[in-house]
Amino acid sequence: MLGGDNSIDLIISATAVHWFDLPFFYSVANRVLKKPHGIIAVWTYIYDMRGLEKSMKMVHDAMLPYSNPGNYHAFERYKKLPFPFESVGYGSEGSPIELDMEIEMSLDEFVESLKTGSAYLMAKEQGVELFSDEILEEMKREWGDNTGRRKLYYIAYMLVGKLKSD
Repeated sequence: MLGGDNSIDLIISATAVHWFDLPFFYSVANRVLKKPHGIIAVWTYIYDMRGLEKSMKMVHDAMLPYSNPGNYHAFERYKKLPFPFESVGYGSEGSPIELDMEIEMSLDEFVESLKTGSAYLMAKEQGVELFSDEILEEMKREWGDNTGRRKLYYIAYMLVGKLKSD
């Protein structure tokens, strides 16, 4: 059994809640969060990379057939994720807060990071390479100097709440 009743101050799910059995997870969260101030925070990010819009659309379209149904919530930026908690000012059900996550990397590092995604791995298990020459060429074109490092901004989507008042 996870935690005792009214025993947890903070529950965090980073890029994972969309994989959970949500009714079960939320029932456990409601049981274990300390009343009245226990906090639950969930977030995800997607590859909405400013400056790489066309190639990332191509990546998304290639990955979609190999995506787990739970990824739907991530693709929808958690806007349709059920979140039965009272907002504490950092997003609410249907309206997650958007945050930029800055990172600096090379094009090769970026492509390798994309290859850690579940859809890519699923396709690879089935003998399919999702990063076609066409996608890689578009990435290089949008990247510019493909030998250099650049700042990228993943967009994170966050919901933070507490137990609803009775």
